[in-house]
Amino acid sequence: MNKKGITPVIAIVLLLMMTVSSAAAAYYWMTTIQSNLQQQAQGAISSAGLGGGYGISVLSGSTSCLYNGTTGTQVDAYLSVTGSNQMPIGDWYAFVVDSTGASVGTWSKTSQAALSSGVATKVEFTNVSIVTASYNLTKATVYTVTVNSPKGTSATTSCTGSTI
Repeated sequence: MNKKGITPVIAIVLLLMMTVSSAAAAYYWMTTIQSNLQQQAQGAISSAGLGGGYGISVLSGSTSCLYNGTTGTQVDAYLSVTGSNQMPIGDWYAFVVDSTGASVGTWSKTSQAALSSGVATKVEFTNVSIVTASYNLTKATVYTVTVNSPKGTSATTSCTGSTI
């Protein structure tokens, strides 16, 4: 009988080549195809308004906490939309607490126009828009102000109470 077959050395070489090629294919998939899929998914989430497309920030040093015995309390903040989407018209909220964590008040403000990304916009929370009972702001007291956007994103800053 004259049987021909592959030698054990050739069989090992073939197995090694198959292992290396499958490892290379897995590496290519992880670095290229998977990365593209993640970018596409993130784009879809942002355009649907479900992700970071509606971020906000309070411009540093721009927040004021004022008390006027005649008109009451007012909290002003200059906000910037940091996400890629335009912030729609809706209700904004400002939550103010003092240094002990005690609530000073909650204000609401319905925006009259959408806010464009990257544009600083002043949002005024006046005595007229108080949601909860408000206490008078004390001069020289530091307050923490958290502003919530109509899309539920928030930014936190601080201000020092002053009187007009």
